Amino acid sequence: MRPYIFGIVNTYYILWGVALILIYLWITRRSVRIYGMSRGDASEVLWWVLFGALVGASLGGYLDNLGRYLEDPARLLHFWENPVSSGAGFICGGLAGIWKLRRLGLSVDKFAEASSIPLAFALAIGRLGCFAAGCCRGLPTDSPLGVRFPTGPNIPVWPSQLFESAAAFLIGVVLFAVERYRRRVSSDYAVLFPLFLITYGGYRFTFDFLREGRGTFGLQTGQYAGIIGVITGICWLARSIRRGRTVKIQ
Repeated sequence: MRPYIFGIVNTYYILWGVALILIYLWITRRSVRIYGMSRGDASEVLWWVLFGALVGASLGGYLDNLGRYLEDPARLLHFWENPVSSGAGFICGGLAGIWKLRRLGLSVDKFAEASSIPLAFALAIGRLGCFAAGCCRGLPTDSPLGVRFPTGPNIPVWPSQLFESAAAFLIGVVLFAVERYRRRVSSDYAVLFPLFLITYGGYRFTFDFLREGRGTFGLQTGQYAGIIGVITGICWLARSIRRGRTVKIQ
């Protein structure tokens, strides 16, 4: 892990900045070239998604550390110290995007499909930034896979950031393969994004048990978001399959 490049540039912000730029440029390109949206509409929706994601990630960070803030409420004002939660960011960003798409009269399914693969690979990049910074670390372990971070207790912990990065990358590869097949089977209904929600949500719920954090009522915010993601993905995929079959019958 390397918190700073050249001793001054924070690796965490560089890699997450690259991830956000990738999301914006790649989703815009896919929305226009593959799913037929105008560049202006895609850009407008994305700004709402990013704004909602930043707000949600901050709120999720507060919830993950609720006990700390109840012990010392004054720390609520130290917003620069607040960690963020990608799971809560996904939920709020998604809701903001759906609201804007409805306002513009655009297809939620098509924009979601355009977003699925870039989101997976952006997460893979961003979590490397978490590893470099030593945040979002795992619980102590005696496993050979354990790593020691220069900040915090000098004990080996699970490299949960690398697990999540690898999982997100694998999800992106699988979605690429599914999309190649989907292009040969015409359909206007979302499949990629529901699969992303199911796989990533299932991963977060399962492996966040290895991750450091107090959480709320026994689970971390990312795990609650994971449960919501899995349920939403299953319902969305079932809806897409049902609508696809209805079109074929007609």
